Amino acid sequence: MTWKTPDDVVWHGDEEVAYAVHADGGPVHVLSTTAYLVWDAALGKHTPDEVVDEVSQALDQAPDLIRADVQTCLTELTAVGLLENTTPGAP
Repeated sequence: MTWKTPDDVVWHGDEEVAYAVHADGGPVHVLSTTAYLVWDAALGKHTPDEVVDEVSQALDQAPDLIRADVQTCLTELTAVGLLENTTPGAP
């Protein structure tokens, strides 16, 4: 599994708060610090565990303590179209 930000997503912000929206309209998504870290960490990664590892280092938290939350965040970011799975044959 690999993720990318869809081409039509525009965003502004930093690691404290980020705002993302599809260029053709729709709701503005406000990403918390943690959601931004997950979003940024996911780009180009191949597994959810790689994302968990990067986020755990950034937050200085044990991977096992944040794994479920990171995976939930990845699912939500994908569901609202802020991340796109680029793995061949993926839904």
